[in-house]
Amino acid sequence: MAHSLLKHFLFTGALCAGSALTMNSCMDDSYDLNNVDLTMGLGSDGLSVTLGNTEKIYLGDLLDLDESVKLDGENTFYLVEDGNTHFNVRVDKVHTNLNSTELKTNEKVLPYEKVRQELASQGISVPEGTPLPISAGMTFASEAEGDAAIDFKVNDINGIAHVNTLYLQNNNGGSPKVTLSINEKQEGNINFGVSKLENMRITLPEFMHVTHLSAGWQQSGRVITCSSLNYVPGMNICEVDFDEAHLNASPVNGTLTLTPEQLNIHMVGKVSFKSRSAFNMTTTDNADVSLSINMGREGIDVYKVKGTFNPEINPDNSVINIKESLPDFLTDDAVVIKAANPTIRFDANLSTIPVGVQLGNEAAGRHIELTAEKGTEQKSVSLPYATIENGQMSSIYYYQGSAPYDPAGQLVAGAQQKATPNLGTLIEKLPDQITVKMDDHRIEVKNEEYTVELGHDYNATVDYNVFVPFTFDKGFTIVYNDSTDSMNDDLKKYAAQGIVIKADAQNAVPLDLIVGIEAKNVNGEVISGIKFNEVTVPAGLSIYDVTHDEYVATTTPITLEATLDDPKLLSQVDRLIFKVHAADNDEAQTKTLVSTQYLRLATIKLRLKGGVTADFN
Repeated sequence: MAHSLLKHFLFTGALCAGSALTMNSCMDDSYDLNNVDLTMGLGSDGLSVTLGNTEKIYLGDLLDLDESVKLDGENTFYLVEDGNTHFNVRVDKVHTNLNSTELKTNEKVLPYEKVRQELASQGISVPEGTPLPISAGMTFASEAEGDAAIDFKVNDINGIAHVNTLYLQNNNGGSPKVTLSINEKQEGNINFGVSKLENMRITLPEFMHVTHLSAGWQQSGRVITCSSLNYVPGMNICEVDFDEAHLNASPVNGTLTLTPEQLNIHMVGKVSFKSRSAFNMTTTDNADVSLSINMGREGIDVYKVKGTFNPEINPDNSVINIKESLPDFLTDDAVVIKAANPTIRFDANLSTIPVGVQLGNEAAGRHIELTAEKGTEQKSVSLPYATIENGQMSSIYYYQGSAPYDPAGQLVAGAQQKATPNLGTLIEKLPDQITVKMDDHRIEVKNEEYTVELGHDYNATVDYNVFVPFTFDKGFTIVYNDSTDSMNDDLKKYAAQGIVIKADAQNAVPLDLIVGIEAKNVNGEVISGIKFNEVTVPAGLSIYDVTHDEYVATTTPITLEATLDDPKLLSQVDRLIFKVHAADNDEAQTKTLVSTQYLRLATIKLRLKGGVTADFN
């Protein structure tokens, strides 16, 4: 603005006056100019020059657009600053094992008395307590039944609050295999061997999910059955593929402990024994079996878990640098921003994350916190609690006004909207930076059930934009400073007692504008002996004239006057700093700044006050 005002009418007029003087001086070659005093008075009443009108000085020219100050689709100015943070979600691997377990029968399968009764049914009567004569190849059958709690443990659990299902694989990547085998047991001097199993019914622990059984076996729910199986010593009676563990339990101190009922395995069936040689069976002798449950040497790897999770999520606190990119008109200490609707938009990319997250913990009183820092002063605002869903992009608006502001002209579809009444306090005095604090358990996994691959780093990004539309409430101030180009080579020839500029100010900006000038020398120092008064240009009415396609301006006569302590101070002037700032807006009505609003100075006149001299020596 200073270039269009001062450069084009203030000093151009002064230089034109000097040019007129030179053109009207009569000199020829007979004069020795080295001996002539070329100091001339230009009149005791000063010099007045009519300069005409300026072009309309639009806010779009006054408020420079850059990476921080932009225009939206409605030509409304807005301030934007951005930043981002990254975090990852990782649940460490879980260790589990199924140790070999032996299921013993509740009662001995083939005791002395059962054998004696069987012999009696065959016509061989033996008095009670008398040794039983057993010939080679004789077969005896009896019911076997028993229960046991299998030895299944889950240890080293971190970041998992509750386990619904463990997904298992062996060291080779396939389903773990559990083998079931029969162990022959006998007490005394007898020689029985298991020859056949019939109507075998094994009820597996309720957490075991079976995908495959050996041939001859069927499954119904937790129960696997086999109608008949000829037994060969040392054989596995069944092989079970066990790919999932449905636990529905919560770990305590990193260990998941199941109840005996959850671990119980039950066996019932008919077992036939055949004597391998002749012997006598006494009252203390018996034949028995046990069921062995074994994982073998493959081991179990838990590669993912279905459940609820509480892993540590500690993103770095992100800093939005404000001061570094602010335009000059917002850096002055007098600037006060009373923004009507500052808005912060969070754009979270959780497209590769298997869990939703919550921003803040309402029950624990933890919130995402914004801290504005200006020098040693700090102001903080807590953002309302919000959640972000997994597997997608999500947006959240935090805003102060009646609805969020987005320079795109429309809000992101499906975005959450969180009213934050005190958000504007962060930027009343524009801070050096705003810190977005997300650490210290301010981000947590939602308390919902998810399926997570263990030992895998899931990375997420949260981008945020601070939007401050130039719509202001009562009490705001902005400052704009600009400078003329160097003028010392021209002004060092002149002396005057003062400078007066008169104009009709046409203001279509909805602000009272205060206009002033500072004079500086070639060293950039303010010349204290040249002081301009400030003038107030009343605000425009914010009325848009559709017919003429422009805002209606308010016209006010203004006078800018500088008194020089010493007329020769004019010769020291190198630059004039043109200062425009908005007066305190005391009205309750909200004001919006649009690029097509303007200030125009018409019928401008410049006058050098008092005796004006020019020294051309």
